[in-house]
Amino acid sequence: MTLQTLEYFIAVAQYKNFTKAAQACLVTQPALSRAIRGLEEELGCPLLLRSGRTAELTPEGEVCLTEAKRVLRQCEELKSRVQEAERENRKPLRVGYIIASGLNTFLRYLEEK
Repeated sequence: MTLQTLEYFIAVAQYKNFTKAAQACLVTQPALSRAIRGLEEELGCPLLLRSGRTAELTPEGEVCLTEAKRVLRQCEELKSRVQEAERENRKPLRVGYIIASGLNTFLRYLEEK
């Protein structure tokens, strides 16, 4: 089970149509169908009732939809928290420079000695 597969499943549940869900996910319909079949095999039960061009959620599919949305929200929260921590831990950039005229005077002084 991958996050991408869960996203595909959510799209099918939303559109109730494999072709429209595939277009929304920018994948081919066969690839999306294979991913959903794989998810159903992994979970050991049908998640969708397929009828012609439409797809309806089974009771197990309803549970899967709720949990898939929760998992994806948690992943977004994880990403957000890590990015926030990274911003908080950034060190400020400090830039310094040497005034060359003073250095040149000092070097000429050393050459004269």
